[in-house]
Amino acid sequence: MSSQVPIDGIPKEAVKFVLEATPFGLTPFTDEQAFQLLKYAEIETFPKNSYVFREGDLSDKFYFLWKGSVALENQGHPCFEYAPGQTFGEVGIVEDAPRRAAIRVMEEATVLSLHRRVLDNTSHDLDFALLRSVYKYLGKRVTGTLLGSDFYENIDVLLLQ
Repeated sequence: MSSQVPIDGIPKEAVKFVLEATPFGLTPFTDEQAFQLLKYAEIETFPKNSYVFREGDLSDKFYFLWKGSVALENQGHPCFEYAPGQTFGEVGIVEDAPRRAAIRVMEEATVLSLHRRVLDNTSHDLDFALLRSVYKYLGKRVTGTLLGSDFYENIDVLLLQ
């Protein structure tokens, strides 16, 4: 039976979701890592037809869709719809560049967001292995977006050439 009572301010439902869905591509995911990630992540809810961010906005966070749906819009045209368990906003974080597109909320959406300052600040107690995993995931997502999702399946061939 699942309870909504927070553990150290973190809803149990969020912990369960993080452990089952492995946000930001982090696997394997320990209970301790889940609590650490949630300690630094923000849980944000956006109403239908609002924007998580718009083209040109500062790239200060990346997001993991927990509930609802959002769509990537380029110059006002929908390009891709995200479902729960998917991430978005990674490219701007890696490039340290303004947002190239917008994310519009299709139905009320709840996200876990991780701010750039968490990734850049070494003075917090975020586990190094967890932080490394986040950066590794960011690199894979950006590379997969640019070169195709099978890029890492063929990495051995590329390294040998």
